[in-house]
Amino acid sequence: MIYCRHALDFEAIEISGTQLLVRKFIAYKETVMEFNTRWVRLSQPEGNKKVFFVEQTGQKIELGQFLRPEQIKSLIAELRAYLG
Repeated sequence: MIYCRHALDFEAIEISGTQLLVRKFIAYKETVMEFNTRWVRLSQPEGNKKVFFVEQTGQKIELGQFLRPEQIKSLIAELRAYLG
């Protein structure tokens, strides 16, 4: 039952112009957040945590739970090229 509930879980990031769209689907719950690429901030994983945050004025979402630590660092570096 637990495997079935999480078999379709995913995180997705889309960037189009100045819009950064984050979609998460975890245990049948979908979360969609929209950010402006000019104002969004990315945080590095703290300590031994495995996730990072995308945040902007009162909005914050956790990402990276499906990635290995080295993948998170390269994803953050790749995303930063589109921000600012």
